[in-house]
Amino acid sequence: MSEDRSKNVWYRGTQTPDTSKTVRNTLSFTKSLGAAVIWSAIPKDPYSWKSKARFNPGLSTVQAVQVDASPILIITESLYCSMGDVFRALDYGKENGLSFSEAKRIFNYMHNRILGKTKGGSFEYTVVTIDGDELSEDDVELSFTSPQTLISITRDDFDASDGDIDFADCISADTFVFADAPAFQEAATRLGYRGTIYHDVFQGGKYASKDIFGIPVEDLDEIFFDVDINMKSVPSHLSLRPFVGANLDVLWSRLGEEIATEIKSQ
Repeated sequence: MSEDRSKNVWYRGTQTPDTSKTVRNTLSFTKSLGAAVIWSAIPKDPYSWKSKARFNPGLSTVQAVQVDASPILIITESLYCSMGDVFRALDYGKENGLSFSEAKRIFNYMHNRILGKTKGGSFEYTVVTIDGDELSEDDVELSFTSPQTLISITRDDFDASDGDIDFADCISADTFVFADAPAFQEAATRLGYRGTIYHDVFQGGKYASKDIFGIPVEDLDEIFFDVDINMKSVPSHLSLRPFVGANLDVLWSRLGEEIATEIKSQ
């Protein structure tokens, strides 16, 4: 599915003035200025009830950009989707589409991210058998030499079946983790897309908004409540991830704490 939603102002929040740094291969931008301000802040310590989200003084930065990344790939309007949905969106098995080796790289990316071998943080996912029975972490055998995950177990079944997409349909996960995968970005670029737009989970915003702005997260601009993969209502915002060939025009760059002060005074 393609749609031109990109010719608007998008925002990026970073904890340093260098807005070009990322651990997810390509930059990401949000439609919500309030969310970008929160992304520019240092998160609260989850192990300390006294901790609060706070700015890196003089360093937390928010950038506004005009982006032309059309044609845009939109996999789903949901916060989550199946790996099979992703493969079909990338024309898996077709000429110029996602290849078998690239598909396995997406499995590997998710597996390594769960194990902490790949940067990017945690994500929510579910795995079922080919017959639709839900699997749990208890179904993973313990190994210190070659640790497995539910993702790698399903990858091995996918491999043994010579790439049967039914095994990709066994995995569902937060949409953002697929957009983060380098093989996803490479295949989408080859198909002519210059970016992807997706709905992004914003769980941390629920607490950070009160710390930074003194208001509930739902009072921020362009923040929505959607159902996540666990069927819970969670805050979210629209994210844009430009690929190679997208044009970015920087409009301004300002300190996050300055914008927070302005939002609080409104």
